[in-house]
Amino acid sequence: MPTTLPALSNLPPEFGLDMLSEEERNELLEDLGEIVFEGAMRRTWDALDADKQDALTALLEASSSDPENDEKRIAIQTFITEHVPEFDSYVATEIEELKTLQQRAYEELSAG
Repeated sequence: MPTTLPALSNLPPEFGLDMLSEEERNELLEDLGEIVFEGAMRRTWDALDADKQDALTALLEASSSDPENDEKRIAIQTFITEHVPEFDSYVATEIEELKTLQQRAYEELSAG
């Protein structure tokens, strides 16, 4: 699954992206994308009934055994689109929570 989410490129200046090299920035965005994606997937899991959890598990296991297979990634994306229409809002919520957490950390560091 792609882990760099477009919305992450609009992070506030406190994240310090402008102070990083392009390679470091891309690496950080990929790491943040993974955090956001994992959080959104936890929310997705909670929203699914047991049968759909089983179906998603099968798709995820198939994809993890062959991570370069685009068809398997597309199958996961299609499943999520069909069964979890609120996935984009889960991603947005995770990004906002990440921004809030970072802002708190920045304020604590600035105050101390």
